[in-house]
Order: sequence, then structure tokens, then C-alpha cells
Amino acid sequence: MIRLCLYLLLVALSVALNSRPALGQSPSPAANPYQFPIPSTVSLSPGGFVTFVPPACSNVPAAGSAPCPAQPAEVTVAFTASSSANATAAVSYDGSKLRIVTAPGLALVAWPPAGAVCRQDNDYWAIVCTNVLPSSPPASVTFRATSALSQTAGIPGTIFLPLGGMVTFTSGGQSLTVDYQWAAGVPQPMGTAQQSQVWDAAVSYDGELLVLSVPAVLTASVTAAPPDDQRCVLLNGVPSGLRCSIRPAPGRGPVHFLISNPPPSTGDCEGLLLQPGWNLESGGIARLVNSNVGPIYSLDADTNQYVPVGDARSLPDTGAYWVLFDTPTRVSDRFLSGVGLCGPARREQPAPVSVELPAGQWVMAGNPFAVATVQGADAVFTYVPVNGYQQTSRLDAGQGALAYSANGATLTFTPAGG
Repeated sequence: MIRLCLYLLLVALSVALNSRPALGQSPSPAANPYQFPIPSTVSLSPGGFVTFVPPACSNVPAAGSAPCPAQPAEVTVAFTASSSANATAAVSYDGSKLRIVTAPGLALVAWPPAGAVCRQDNDYWAIVCTNVLPSSPPASVTFRATSALSQTAGIPGTIFLPLGGMVTFTSGGQSLTVDYQWAAGVPQPMGTAQQSQVWDAAVSYDGELLVLSVPAVLTASVTAAPPDDQRCVLLNGVPSGLRCSIRPAPGRGPVHFLISNPPPSTGDCEGLLLQPGWNLESGGIARLVNSNVGPIYSLDADTNQYVPVGDARSLPDTGAYWVLFDTPTRVSDRFLSGVGLCGPARREQPAPVSVELPAGQWVMAGNPFAVATVQGADAVFTYVPVNGYQQTSRLDAGQGALAYSANGATLTFTPAGG
């Protein structure tokens, strides 16, 4: 009997020893080394994440801590970085305010949950997000760091910059530096880290013209702070692009391009996409163009010859003009919003507009509405690069046309539905 008791005691001791926690392991069966109590400050490496939980629910061993419920209210923070921005980040969370700081010289972008607002905290490498509240399932915040000093290009040159990126165009001792950032104090858009590439900007410089555009986010609003009080204008009127006249000099710059506003969520106009080749467009579109090849042409009424337009900025909506592009080009939404094609709906239907047609003379006329029918001419022709001339009685937004009357007439544009 004594031997049997000793044997059972040894078996129980063996089981206890084999089931004990490994050295340094929490005795809690639900232990999670990525969970920290609120408030906490945690250091994250690129690719790392942390979950902040209420202190009574922490799985980090603490005296008197209670076991976690099945689905506690939590906040999960992930930190990613581009290959050229390999640095750690310090993340602090107090139950509402979340702050992240990485290495100077880098730039951070945030993707917060709904209801939260993130802003740059004095420097591009620090962000503060407010109203980040624990929830179940966990609220999720992702931060991404990119290198701000990583690229060079020749003159002429074209390069794609991520948010936080910087490029120096250089040739023969002359240079121009450009950076691309979120404006400090501006809320950042929501989304996922995988969507960050949509904010990449195309930047080109030929020694005189510096052009930046955000081709995947047409409703973004970009501003610029060029050196020496030089000015930049919207690229073909589109708010997500700018065109600046700047010559290089030794060490010139940087030109700061800033996303000044998050994109509106609804009611946006994306403009018109015009194809390479000659386009016959209304004055409302032609006056916004500034990346065309060569001059814009109009038809002279006295000589019946095409003549270059000097200053296109005051062209009338009812005129039509030849514009040449060598690449697909998107032109501003401002005219389209004005005619009611997109954006807020018009409260009143606009009245028809007329253009006089002298006898036996071709006239270039432009549609001033979103969509219009045309009446009064013997013939009306539109032109697009793919199909050439097409006879029509209907013009889309921004379209121009050649109209003819043998005996003279009034060409009337009537808005569709009017």
C-alpha cells in the first residue's frame, strides 16, 4: 500500500511539472503578448501591431487583473513602413487619444476608424488621433511611414511620389527639390493601408514647368508653396493637380505640395477625359486647359481661317475651339458643376441660349449646358479624335460643334429636359 501511494504521488508530480508554464510565460491560458492595458505606450517595429484593452481586461500579468470577457472593447493599432523607412514607432493610447511618433525625416499617414480624426502633430513624423474609442469588434487604426528623402531624378524627369516623399530633380549643378505631404492640421481620409498607393503623385519637371497630379484621387485638393513668390495654377482646372513655372538653381527648393483637404465623399465631379489628338470643345472647357500641345485655335469670322487664341482664360461658354493633346487629359470639374452635370442639383431649369449664324458661313459654337439639343442650323457637326466628324442635333457637356446655315439663322441650345 505504501509503494502504491508513493507511485501515485510521483505520477501527480510529473503531470504538474510537465504542465507548468514555460520560463517567462504568463500563467493565463489566454495570454497575448500583443495586448497592453489602457493607458500604455508601446514601441512597434514595421509590420507590428498592438491591441489596447481596458486595464481590468489585460492579459499582461498584473496583480488583481480580472479575466477578459469573450469580446472585450479594444483598439488595435498596426504600423507599416515602406522599404526605405525602416524605423520603429512609439504608440501611446489613453482610451480616446492615440499618438504615434517615428523617426525624424520620415512621414506618417493614418487610416483611422469611423468617427476618429487624425492630424499631423507639429511634424510629419508624428500624428495624433482623437475620438479613437474602444469597441467590439476592436476599432482598428493603421499607420504607414514613408521615407521623405529617398529619390532623385534628372531634368527632364518624371517620378511617382508616395505621401511623405521627396524628390530632387538635378542637371549640371542646377536642381529643384519637391516634397509631397499632408497639410498639418488637416484630417486624413479613412481607408486601409493597402489603399495608400492611390495617393501616389505623378511629378514631372522639364527645367521650366513643374507638374504634380494625383491621378487616382481626382477630387483631392492640392496646394503648393513654391519658392521666391512664384505661383502655381490648377492643372487643366482639376483640383488634384498643379502646374508651376519654376527654373532650377543650385539647391533650389523645396516646393511643398500639400493635400489641403480630404476628398469629399459625395457629389463629386471628375471632369471630362479628352483623348489624344484634336478635340473640339466649348469655351467652358477650353479656357481651363493648360497642358495642351501648341496653341488653342478659333475660327476667324472675317477670314474664315483658324487663328491661335491669345489668352484662353476669358473664352465664352458658347464659343468652340480646337485643342490638341498628346496624351489622355482630364479637364476640370468646375465648368461641369456650374452647368449642373454633377454636384448640387440646380433649382431652376436654365433658359435656352442662342448663337447667330451668318448666311453661308461656318461658325464654331459650344454647348453651355450639361446636355443640350441644337436647332436652327442646316447642319451641325461635332468632332472627336476616334470617330472624326459626326452630324448631330445633341451636344454633351463641354462639346463644341461646327454649325452652318445657307441663308442665315439662329442656332439655339436648349438644355435637355427644358
